Amino acid sequence: LCRSISTSIPRGTGGSARPTDPLREVQQYPIRRMKLFSYLYLLVCLLGALCVLVTLYWLLQWHGGFAWDGTGKMFNWHPLCMVTGLVVLYGTAALVYRLPHSWGGAKLPWKLLHASLTLASLVLSVVGLVAVFRFHNVN
Repeated sequence: LCRSISTSIPRGTGGSARPTDPLREVQQYPIRRMKLFSYLYLLVCLLGALCVLVTLYWLLQWHGGFAWDGTGKMFNWHPLCMVTGLVVLYGTAALVYRLPHSWGGAKLPWKLLHASLTLASLVLSVVGLVAVFRFHNVN
C-alpha cells in the first residue's frame, strides 16, 4: 500500500475523506481473521511437510532409496528435491510477506527469511536437475 493514496467516502454517507495508513489498517484488522489466516497457513505448512514425507516414504519404500552413482537410485533425488524446493520452500517463501506478523514492524527479518527460503528452493532445484541429467548421461 502506498501512503500517498487516499480513499474518499461519499459525502452522503456521513463520512469524510481520510488518508489510508497501512499500519493503522493492520492494527484494526479483526483478530478473528488473523487467527483464521494463521490456522490456514499452519494447515498449508503441515500439508507441505506431509507432501515431503510421503514422497520420501515412496522413494525409500518402492524405489530403493537414494544414491549418487548413476543408477536408478540417483534419479530418486529428482522428485524429492523438486517437491521440497519448488512446492514447499518456494510456496512458503511466497507466503512469508502475507503473514499477519510481518505487516507491522521491521521488514528486514522478513526479507532475509524470504531470501533464505528462495535460495534454499533454488539450491534444491539445481540439485534435483543435476541428479536427473547425470542419471540420463550415465544411462
